[in-house]
Amino acid sequence: MLKYIPTIVLLGLFAVAAVVHLYFCKTEQEKARKISKPFAMIFLVPAIMLLVPEYPLIWMFPLLSLLGDVFLIFKKKHIGYFVAGSVMFFLGHLCNLIQLTIFLFESDTTIPFIAYFIFAISLVLIIRFIFPLTKRFAGKLALLANVYMPILVFIGIFSLLVTAAYANSYQGLLVTLGYIFFVLSDGLLLYSNFIKDVKRSHFYIMSTYFVGELLITLGLSMLVLWQVVA
Repeated sequence: MLKYIPTIVLLGLFAVAAVVHLYFCKTEQEKARKISKPFAMIFLVPAIMLLVPEYPLIWMFPLLSLLGDVFLIFKKKHIGYFVAGSVMFFLGHLCNLIQLTIFLFESDTTIPFIAYFIFAISLVLIIRFIFPLTKRFAGKLALLANVYMPILVFIGIFSLLVTAAYANSYQGLLVTLGYIFFVLSDGLLLYSNFIKDVKRSHFYIMSTYFVGELLITLGLSMLVLWQVVA
């Protein structure tokens, strides 16, 4: 238990930094909000590193999210920052998908090839039929969102398969729940940026974002720890 104390302390600091940032979001103190934005993730990254040091794919997710946060602070200065931030988040989610796939292979459970084929076809259809509608609001950036959001949903569903593969394990459910919050956060971000500005949108975006990040990283980490104990 003693070896987990540094992680617990860092998670406590993450919670404090998140609350402080959300206060600035709620009170619409823009300068303080921008300055405080990265600090919560600064504490979450080493917390997960200490918890599962031999699983870099897990702690790369909050690390890449931290980089994404920094880029998105400056998104209004140049659209390139928004794209760079989105790419960082996408790479982080890709790390999660790879790690979940590794967990699934280690459980001796396989997914039929047809499942991947169906997802690929569904993704192409979504891009084909939704892009003409969404590009009215976001232009060519709509293509990025149309690929990004369905992949988040897919990873959340995929984590349920991992949960099913490990009997009496609930950790995968934490990852799924985390992705529900993440989709809500990114959905609000896209809506407020490209469709209609929402009053105090940063508060709602960041609150769901922090919860999503915490649930996903802890869920993946606990899958590792559960396997070790088991």
